[in-house]
Amino acid sequence: MILRAALASLLLSAVAFAQNTVKFDPSRDLDGFDRASASEHRDVYPIQQYLEKTGQELSPEELEKLREQWKSDRDAADKRVEAIMSDPREAHLYELEREFAVHPYFSKMRYAVDRSVEGCLFLVQRPPSGSNVTQDPRKFADFYGPPMRRMEESFEKSVAVPLSLARRPDYPAFTVCILTDEDEYHAFGQTTEQTWRISAAYYEPRLKLIVAYGDPFAPGTTPARQRRLVLSEFARALLHAHYLGREERPPSLWLSLGFASWFGWREGVLGDAKDKSQIDTDALADLVKVSQDKEMRSLVLHPLIDLLQVRFTSDVVLLAKNRAEGSTVLEPVLERTLSAFYEQSALWAQFLHDSQGGRYRDAYLKFLQSSMAGMSGLDAFYLAFRQVDLATLDKEFYAYLYAEHERAYPKVKIDRSWADAPFSDRPAGKKPSAPGSAATPTPTIPGASATFAASEAAVGPTDVDGQHALALLQAMHGDLEGALKTLEAALPAATEPPESVRIPREIERVKQFTLLRDGWFDYLIRTNDKISGKYRGSEYLAGVEKVEDGWVFLGENALGISKVPLNGFEPFEIARQAGRKEEQGLAAPWARYWPYILVGEKKWEQLLKDDSDAAKDLREDAKTWYPEVLKCAKAAVALNEIAAVAEPQTAKDAEKLFASVKALLANYGDVPLVQRKVAGLRRSVGSVILRAYSEQDPGKQCHGTWTSLGNGLANVVYEFAKPEEMQDFKRIPGYLPEYHKSLPPTAKKEEDSAWTITGGEFVGSGAACYRHFAEFTTPTTLRFDVLFRSAPTKGANAAAFTFMIGACDDSKGSYLACLNFGGITITDLANRVFKTIPYEEPTLSKKVFKIELRNDGTTVSTWVNGQKKFETPCGGRTSGSVFLWFHSDNIIAIQRLEIDGRIDPSWPEKAKAAFFHAKLEDMGFK
Repeated sequence: MILRAALASLLLSAVAFAQNTVKFDPSRDLDGFDRASASEHRDVYPIQQYLEKTGQELSPEELEKLREQWKSDRDAADKRVEAIMSDPREAHLYELEREFAVHPYFSKMRYAVDRSVEGCLFLVQRPPSGSNVTQDPRKFADFYGPPMRRMEESFEKSVAVPLSLARRPDYPAFTVCILTDEDEYHAFGQTTEQTWRISAAYYEPRLKLIVAYGDPFAPGTTPARQRRLVLSEFARALLHAHYLGREERPPSLWLSLGFASWFGWREGVLGDAKDKSQIDTDALADLVKVSQDKEMRSLVLHPLIDLLQVRFTSDVVLLAKNRAEGSTVLEPVLERTLSAFYEQSALWAQFLHDSQGGRYRDAYLKFLQSSMAGMSGLDAFYLAFRQVDLATLDKEFYAYLYAEHERAYPKVKIDRSWADAPFSDRPAGKKPSAPGSAATPTPTIPGASATFAASEAAVGPTDVDGQHALALLQAMHGDLEGALKTLEAALPAATEPPESVRIPREIERVKQFTLLRDGWFDYLIRTNDKISGKYRGSEYLAGVEKVEDGWVFLGENALGISKVPLNGFEPFEIARQAGRKEEQGLAAPWARYWPYILVGEKKWEQLLKDDSDAAKDLREDAKTWYPEVLKCAKAAVALNEIAAVAEPQTAKDAEKLFASVKALLANYGDVPLVQRKVAGLRRSVGSVILRAYSEQDPGKQCHGTWTSLGNGLANVVYEFAKPEEMQDFKRIPGYLPEYHKSLPPTAKKEEDSAWTITGGEFVGSGAACYRHFAEFTTPTTLRFDVLFRSAPTKGANAAAFTFMIGACDDSKGSYLACLNFGGITITDLANRVFKTIPYEEPTLSKKVFKIELRNDGTTVSTWVNGQKKFETPCGGRTSGSVFLWFHSDNIIAIQRLEIDGRIDPSWPEKAKAAFFHAKLEDMGFK
């Protein structure tokens, strides 16, 4: 009885407890939860941790405790939201945090924030858990903050205000992120677009963030050196904060890096010095030393005309590579190439701003002003420096460096002779690729609402160079009155050189030849001389009775033509016939040869004997800028023709438009008028490309045997029996360049290497990479039959021999692959996984190996002739492309390739992007 009573008591207690509990519902039980969930700042509130408790049984005490916790969390979040709404700096930090959340490096970083410096934020990475090192963010703010504030004030006073540069409203604060060590900095560097290894600090424009690492008071550095690194990048941030162009910085990398390095030196290192024109003696010593080395200077020193056109660090590397290939020397190491470019850029900025009492300062600042508005490169430089010769500037620059070097290092003897004619001893080298071609960012795809607006390409009233060019065409074809009207209409907008000089000269030339034309017709009327001509396809011979109201009235003639239009007589034909003074009316003697120059008739060089100032100007202009204006004229006509095109409605119309744009960019892509229209053309053409695109079925695109297995899985087999199977593998030049460089060089250079389908094999030798057109997610299996055939060794050296057949490649350097005949290599930059398991068993030439590479999403393994060789975690590589990468003097032959995998759900959109980019690239857009 006692036991039964006890059990009953326990049962009643359990029922009572159950009756007092509730199933937790955050919407019902937490005050303000729904408001927070619907907030545009929802991510500030810990919403998810409370949603995860939904449905849990809670006692009244537990529920009350949870409510108190929510109230505390909510109040803290409300306070943060209020700060975000009222303080632009907090709003900036909030947006940065959202960017961090999806960033491959920063999403994994823990950090503390210091707000003690006005207008600045300092983010300091927290050391890993368990570390006995502590980092006080205030220490870094106190160290970097005051000089940054002084630099900002100096920039406003000496640059922004004089050049009318306004601070961008979307740039309310400057942010510095300090990482713990070099390893962390290198991990971050893998995510950047520009080469970052050259410095221990980097400005990331996409995040508006200066990134550096280390303790400035640590034994391995000095406070001055560490401060300068950050201040140079801060100068880049200042430029970005005031830049109004379409990109993230002025297009000229020489300008932006040079200004930043020099300004960081001037206002950071020399901030308190009386003489801020002092030169950076370390950079000076290194650059002068390079200039004394004939071999090295031919590779890493560049004339100003080349420096101005560099857009990306890859262009600098390409310049050195092309120079090396054109001579018998090896390409310099990357660090040497880039450090020389940085030093040239910084010292050029100092030379143009501070040397010779500031002789070129106004022009340099004018160039900076134009560049900050988005116009840069040679065109803007020529406008700012007017008629200064670039070769003369090169000579003055190196003479300045040598003079400064002798003052700084009087005991060091240098040979000054090279500075008398710099670059004159330079080997021709390989013709450089177009600047930016090696690393120009892929254009974004316009949205579905993108509109066709080809009319943007038309030459408008403010396109002074284009109006000038079109006026020349009018004149060449006889419409002198129309040409004069066009030039006079363009004159008010021609406020800057060179057009402010060119157009007044052109107006006078049109007027003078009009006098010659009128004088010629007066002569014909007086003398009754006959003229021959062609009108509406018929040739006539007749006298001239009078010229009136734009018509030339003819005398009796066999065709019965009574009159022809005055503008039907081309100036060159008139000039060719009106050779005597009495036939030229009141025109100046030189006027007759102006049409010769326009049509490219070289006889003017012998015939133009006049020595007047106007004749000298015509002679000089014919040799310097007339060729470019005449080229601009053809470009202007092509632009206006494209602008008049109606929106294509058929595929045939679209291809016709594409062909016109391709011809324009191929023939006139270097013309400044066309370059200003490129962005608008890309938008319009892009909208047509997207409307012409239809979603691709990978199976229908495939030239191998494609079998759909259901649930998105596919099996693809290549027997390499048909040449068209090659179409499924796109060649990728220069992929994994650092890997190539780490291996013994191949006998064939990459551009001379190619794999082809021959005799049932995908076969070749040298260096190359091919990527499959589709993308797969795990589970993925590659099966391939492969062999190699021996090649002759290079003297005492063994033949180069490395190849990979891989998967899950992101095209940016992350992948997993079978290395050679069964090894495994994995690189995952985002997760910092770098692992290689070599296959060290001997392999026989001409023996076929049947190899599998399997990736189940967790583990990757290799199998050789049916036996497992290696297995290891896949390192986060679960999706991407199949690729084949070769670096071998031996002939590699793949006899069969089979792919099992699931088509990546994002592939259709990527295929669309690939189609879009390929079309743009085919047309010539960079």
